[in-house]
Amino acid sequence: MKGTIVKAAEKLIISQFGIEKWEKILVKTGFDFDHVFFIREDIEDNLVMQMINNSCDVLEMSISQLFEAFAEYWIHFYSQEVYPSFVFSNAKEFIANIHTIHNVMTENVPNAKPPVFEYNWKSGRELIMTYNSDRGLIDLAIPIIREIGKKYNENLSVDKIDNTHFKIIFE
Repeated sequence: MKGTIVKAAEKLIISQFGIEKWEKILVKTGFDFDHVFFIREDIEDNLVMQMINNSCDVLEMSISQLFEAFAEYWIHFYSQEVYPSFVFSNAKEFIANIHTIHNVMTENVPNAKPPVFEYNWKSGRELIMTYNSDRGLIDLAIPIIREIGKKYNENLSVDKIDNTHFKIIFE
C-alpha cells in the first residue's frame, strides 16, 4: 500500500488523539516510535492491516468507527491538501471520476495498486459500484463515498451489497 494512506492516518490520529497515541500504534506495529512514512513509499499490506488493527486497540474504536473517522479526514482535509487539482461540481461527478483520479495519481508511481471500481448505472439516481482490490477494504470505500456526499451537501444513501459491491442512491 502506498504511504499516502498511512500518512493520512498519521495526521488524523495526531490531530485528533495526540502524538502519544500515534507513537504507541507505531511501536505496537513494530516500528520505532519516531518512524517517518513517505507518501510514495511502498508499505507492505500486512503491516498496514496490522496498523489498522492496532489503531483500533490503542484508540479504543471499532474498525467501522476508525474507517468513518479516516474517511471524514481523507475527504475534508487530507485530499484537499495533497490532491487539490481535482475539482468537481457535485458528488455524482466526483464519484464517477474516482477511477480517473486513481489513474492520474498513480500513473508515475511504481507498484501502485489502487482499487479499481466498475460502474453499473441502474438509473440517473442509482449506481451499483464494484470494488476490485485484493486488500478487501470495501468497508473503507463505503464511508469515503458517504463523505463525498457530505462534501457537496448532498444526501447519498450507500449500502453494501456484498464484499465487492455497494449501491449508491443519489437523492
